[in-house]
Amino acid sequence: MKIRCVQCGSEWTLPENNPLVQYNCPKCNTPLPKGSTGVAPGGPPTGFGRPVPPTRPPSKGMPAVAVVAIVVAVGMFFMIGMMAAIMLPALARAREAARRASCQNNLKQMGIVMKMYANESRGEAFPALSSEPGNLMMTGDAVYPEFMTDLHVLICPSDADDSMTTPTDVRDHSYWYLGYVVTNQAELEAFHKAYMRVVEEGGDFEDDLLVEPGTGTAGSDRIIRVREGVDVPPLRDPDEIALRTAYNQDEIPVMFERVGPRGESHHPEPGGHVLFMDGHVEFVPFGAWPYTEEALALFSEMDQLGEVTPNE
Repeated sequence: MKIRCVQCGSEWTLPENNPLVQYNCPKCNTPLPKGSTGVAPGGPPTGFGRPVPPTRPPSKGMPAVAVVAIVVAVGMFFMIGMMAAIMLPALARAREAARRASCQNNLKQMGIVMKMYANESRGEAFPALSSEPGNLMMTGDAVYPEFMTDLHVLICPSDADDSMTTPTDVRDHSYWYLGYVVTNQAELEAFHKAYMRVVEEGGDFEDDLLVEPGTGTAGSDRIIRVREGVDVPPLRDPDEIALRTAYNQDEIPVMFERVGPRGESHHPEPGGHVLFMDGHVEFVPFGAWPYTEEALALFSEMDQLGEVTPNE
């Protein structure tokens, strides 16, 4: 009689089917009940010709499901990193574009402020340049708070300076302002000489600046204050007749965005925004006046006069 061991699955032949004899499996020594016919104690009948499926040994490695989960997680982190590398520069460009738009808006607001000031000032002149040495900006108390209510308009959004809270704090931190009709390098050089002279003498910038004949505004003998009608001067002033067709308001720069010696700025390309007398603002690249290397050198030299003490 053949019998299969339930424990190890081995088959062997009983020498006899004696119910009084206790048999053990010769391979694993598992005791079988007396009179066994292949039925394990408490287990199902095995029968002949039905192999008992072998028990799978426990796996010594990581389950396949866990490996797949790790691969998916690593892939997701890789994709997130790739998306961040692509999106962050685009977000930075968008943020800077918003700042540039805000900077343009600041200059346009200042154009409105100057026009309002000119409508009520003597001779319809724009605000006077500050007499503080090296401060290429209008005097704060001339426009604040009557014509402007927020001094932070004079701070470019890309600059970190937020210290302007009173008129005495108004400085050329973000923008340069001259208050005179200066449209090219020759006129800027004449203005520079006149500015240095007035600072040395401790004067102010309420009137036109006398310069060498032929070097002033439109080839005159003076640098003229920016004022309404300067593009169409009255005939009673022969010295200004040449200005009638020399310049239009859209050609007279009034306020300049401050940049580095070679046009370095917060913009992707060197250069800055310029406010013109008619109120429009445009971006002028480095190399075009007033953002030429020669013009910026003169601006820098005047700007560094902050430590000069006027004569008493």
